Amino acid sequence: LGKADVLVEIAASVGVPADAMRLVLENRSYQGQVADGMRWSRAIGVTAVPTFVIDERHGLVGAQDLAVFEQVMQQLGKVPKG
Repeated sequence: LGKADVLVEIAASVGVPADAMRLVLENRSYQGQVADGMRWSRAIGVTAVPTFVIDERHGLVGAQDLAVFEQVMQQLGKVPKG
């Protein structure tokens, strides 16, 4: 996914105009937003995939058992729906 041609091809396959995608990549049009997203991800603890983001500020890294999710939700004061 690090090659522009591959990204352009993928974008075109889902309906994004290839020329527009290539221009965005060449101009780095969204570089600021990407950098912001990377900083935010590091701030909440994203270090691997999968990472589950809870309450838009807590990252739970890796595949986890249900009990782990329940414990985190309790620590955050979230009440289960049911």
